[in-house]
Amino acid sequence: MRGALRVAPWLVLAALVLAPSLEEGSYYRYLGIIVFIYCIVAVGLNILAGYAGQFSLGHAALMAVGAYTTALLTKALAPIGFFQATGAHIWLGVIAGTAVAAGFGGLLALPALRVRGPYLAMVTIAFGWVIFKILQEWVPVTGGDLGLASIPKVQIGSWIVQTNQFYYIVLGLFTVAMLLQWRLVHSPFGMRIRAMKQSELGVASVGVDVYRLKVVVFVVSAAFAGFGGTLFAHQQNYISPDNFQFFSSVFFLLAVLFGGAGTQFGPLVGAAVLTLLPEMLHDFDKFRLIVYGVFILLTLYFLPNGVMGVLEGGIRSLKPRALDPAIDHRG
Repeated sequence: MRGALRVAPWLVLAALVLAPSLEEGSYYRYLGIIVFIYCIVAVGLNILAGYAGQFSLGHAALMAVGAYTTALLTKALAPIGFFQATGAHIWLGVIAGTAVAAGFGGLLALPALRVRGPYLAMVTIAFGWVIFKILQEWVPVTGGDLGLASIPKVQIGSWIVQTNQFYYIVLGLFTVAMLLQWRLVHSPFGMRIRAMKQSELGVASVGVDVYRLKVVVFVVSAAFAGFGGTLFAHQQNYISPDNFQFFSSVFFLLAVLFGGAGTQFGPLVGAAVLTLLPEMLHDFDKFRLIVYGVFILLTLYFLPNGVMGVLEGGIRSLKPRALDPAIDHRG
């Protein structure tokens, strides 16, 4: 059983690598890119909500900060000859977008984490609304409702990366994000945030600064969201406030809850299903949103721990049986 569990992620990765070769068009590669980007954002929210127990409904705004930062910076630097030849402005934009989003996450965390539960969610909703209105009203910088167009594509040296190749780049970055999540959760820092979710008082009693810990985990989560936003901007080549509405924040939280909050592969399952399901329901165009909503409600009702939560719970229940002397055939 353990051997199969260790091999399964590598089999999934191999399937994702080989999947594009089974489809000649670029549409499904594009969908794959969007799924991976949403997964990266959901991984950040999973660290915050699933492992640390701090729910946020403002991650679409943090994603927007990353997207607009890289869009503005790369558009400004693109005419310079050095950047045209090297593509360095793209990676500077990605780094800047991730860092600025992390900074906004820290600023949001300072007041937001003074409150708990629904009040924390309300503060993050307000933050998302403020960012959305800034994007709409600051027309000279953000373009307002018209958004920003002609965002440079990802470039490596003089090579402009197209959708078919960008799929593999984003797949690699998504894999790194998953590995970072696993490493972080199983580190001493991860042990502290998991303990904090169970009992803030208990963690504080052993000398841990709970408020500082919350701020740090919020910054880490915001960095994932900003990084996903930078990739989204360069993939779409056009962004507008409509890409980062409140519903997008709800989508990411649903992805975490549906896939399984506090599980390693929950963000992947949730983001993949919630992104691809509407595409599969195009034949039911009039009833697509109804079917989509009912499916989510039924799943969350019958699987409160998410898809991966149920699977991991079933696997854990099998482990004691394998060690039970009563069923040992040698007994």
